[in-house]
This record gives sequence, structure tokens and C-alpha cells, in this order.
Amino acid sequence: MSTKNVEDVYPLSPIQEGMLFHALYAPGTGIYVSQVACVFEGLQAASFIEAWQQVVDRHPALLTVFV
Repeated sequence: MSTKNVEDVYPLSPIQEGMLFHALYAPGTGIYVSQVACVFEGLQAASFIEAWQQVVDRHPALLTVFV
């Protein structure tokens, strides 16, 4: 991963440390895995994309990546 685009580095919170411990201690168990899927009918895709981009622009932490 290139560091040229890194804006900030955040430490893990205590709960994240615990999640990392359990994931490393028992890999493949799927513990702490949660997924949600939604279908939005009648959504104006272009408007949604523009609105979401504005949110991300205002809150860079939403671009967080875990490596």
C-alpha cells in the first residue's frame, strides 16, 4: 500500500483491538462479520452519488481502510 495518499493514521479502539485479537486467535470463524444489503426503489442514482460524495468530502474518516 502506498503511503503517498495517507491523510491520517488512527489507533485501534479497545473494541477494535479485541476484534483483531479474536480474528487472529480463531481465523475463519466469521465472528464479528456482519453484512447488510438494501434495495432502494425509486432512488435517483445520480442524486444519491452526489449526496454521498458530499458526505465523504466532509468526513474523511469514512474513507478508512484496514490493512
